[in-house]
Amino acid sequence: MQLAKTGLAVLLVTLLGTAQTARAQWGDPEAGDTQAPPQQRRARGGGGGGGGGSGVRLGIQGRLSVVNVITIADPSFGPGGGLPVNAVPIATLGLHLIDRLFIGIGFGFYGFSVTDCAPSGCFDEENTDTWSGWGFSPLVSFDVLKDVDLGALYIVGWLNFVDYARSEENVMAGVTTTTTFPDQLWWGLNLGIGVRGNLTEAIGIGTEWGWGFMTYSDELDRDPDSEFAHGIWGTILFDASVGL
Repeated sequence: MQLAKTGLAVLLVTLLGTAQTARAQWGDPEAGDTQAPPQQRRARGGGGGGGGGSGVRLGIQGRLSVVNVITIADPSFGPGGGLPVNAVPIATLGLHLIDRLFIGIGFGFYGFSVTDCAPSGCFDEENTDTWSGWGFSPLVSFDVLKDVDLGALYIVGWLNFVDYARSEENVMAGVTTTTTFPDQLWWGLNLGIGVRGNLTEAIGIGTEWGWGFMTYSDELDRDPDSEFAHGIWGTILFDASVGL
């Protein structure tokens, strides 16, 4: 965890330093510097091209999951207590509204496997659970603190709906058998806080950290805690937008 905190601090310093360098290169449009790029002058002046200065921008975001620390509510579930991890959408398409609000829909592909071996080792007996699936995630973020040139500090949250396929492979005395199970619909929620640095008005890079959970919807009434996982997640964010 100390390593993760150190890495986050280094990334934040790098992002802010990059944004400051870009600002120094192009100048400050509020100070009347004519070398500022046209898109920054439009943002400050409230007009210009790219959709008539409506303030609405089409955005696409990419997320790379870098931290996924899961706590299992019931460690006896699955080989080694394996459960689907917190889902992070790979790509999100949406709209930037009222200058600070982003609403979008994300899509992703997910998968993991857990192997449970006999005490004598995996050569004699092993049991491997493999999960793979796809999902979509309605997402909302809001810039709490924002600077047009530097970037923003924001809160973010999304719902996850993931269709998981599960297969189990058993190896015993050199004989392998494979069992395929019906698809399962998992759902969950991720909440977090992020920081984004602007390379230009249209392109940014940042990082997000938070907490989330995943659960199997059909099991809620029978035993709410039997198939429930929660934990810490972290991402690297890539953000691009264009005026409408």
